[in-house]
Amino acid sequence: MSKIFKTPRTKIKGFFDLNARIRKKSWLVAATIGCLLILAAIPAACDQNDLGQQEEEEEEEPSAVESAFKKMYPDVEGVSWATRTTEDLSRSYRVASFKFNLHRAQAWFTSDGAWWQSLYDTNFDDLSSGIQGDFAAKPYMGDSILCCHHIVGKTTKDLYVICVLEKEKHVDLFYTKYGDFIRAELQSENENDFPIILPEKIEEQMPGLFQNDTYEVVDIWKGSLGTYVGVMNGKTYSLSIFDGGQNWLGSSSKISDIQMPASARHNLEAYLNGSKSKYGTCQISDPQAIDTPQGRFYTYNFMDCHLNRHLAFFDNEGELESILT
Repeated sequence: MSKIFKTPRTKIKGFFDLNARIRKKSWLVAATIGCLLILAAIPAACDQNDLGQQEEEEEEEPSAVESAFKKMYPDVEGVSWATRTTEDLSRSYRVASFKFNLHRAQAWFTSDGAWWQSLYDTNFDDLSSGIQGDFAAKPYMGDSILCCHHIVGKTTKDLYVICVLEKEKHVDLFYTKYGDFIRAELQSENENDFPIILPEKIEEQMPGLFQNDTYEVVDIWKGSLGTYVGVMNGKTYSLSIFDGGQNWLGSSSKISDIQMPASARHNLEAYLNGSKSKYGTCQISDPQAIDTPQGRFYTYNFMDCHLNRHLAFFDNEGELESILT
């Protein structure tokens, strides 16, 4: 078999199945993503009540929490507080609900006054042109927009969520600030809105995966292979996957055609247009660089004449190695 599959084929296939599924129609993502992803940094309330409807308490705040909140939001009034504790009782937060720039907002703190995340409602029209453009190009991704959020956390930076109604189900679409579509997830009643903590072992590995120290983690979630970490490295979005033991499996990064091996597109087009090809006329898109412990290789997505998507793998020299359907 080709050298791409020196890594166990099941892990490679699972790694790219996520990237392939994430680009398919939303109804397919919505039908499968709920059982694949079990942890996400998303708002829990995307219904008519939006962010503000959690069990609220009227009580005097601990001075450390109140001081930290006032330092971050000195002009905010009319704050209500609630305590949120994870089901396993391992973490507890004081959550402030308030109005910020005429929109609902939340700020999450630990009892010692340490800030962990803020969630802001926003309007679709106020999202970046990149997010709006990608969403507009996917009209099948929602019958109606229920709400939009901007999430800024101690661990994750600038994550945007569009909550849509898809076939009578609430689906959350996750984006970077530049409009990179990260994933889609069925909304659930679990602890998805809690601040995400990047495991220490994974955090220690992150600097070695990037050429500079300007990367920012934008999203973290659990998937079928382990922990998935979405990162903005400058303006380039990358996805890294770590197994159950928090060992690095691989990273994918969006690149341009110019950054692909020179012969890759030519080799793919020659194969697709060959007499033995079953794909017909195809649209080639989404070049990516894939780094694994075994080395680097590249991929193109392509859509065949039947509107089915496929993933083509290339080695460092641009030779076509395999196609996943």
